[in-house]
Amino acid sequence: TGPEGKVMVIGMGTSVYTLPVSAAALREVDLLGSFRYANTYPAAMEVLSTDSDEGLAFSKLITHQLDELDATEDALSMACKKEE
Repeated sequence: TGPEGKVMVIGMGTSVYTLPVSAAALREVDLLGSFRYANTYPAAMEVLSTDSDEGLAFSKLITHQLDELDATEDALSMACKKEE
């Protein structure tokens, strides 16, 4: 994220992480975290709805869109596949 941006950490799988805290502090980045999913979605929606004039371009993070619930297995398979 850019200066004064927000980073959301959701569903952490382990209790210890190494983060560049001084770099985040120098850039005045907000770090939002949730160990479990309670109350995560409202905060995530707030971050995602931030005006794009602030430099947020979430569309660049989207590589695939699947419209059907039946495509769930394909989506998980793609997510686990490493790029060659």
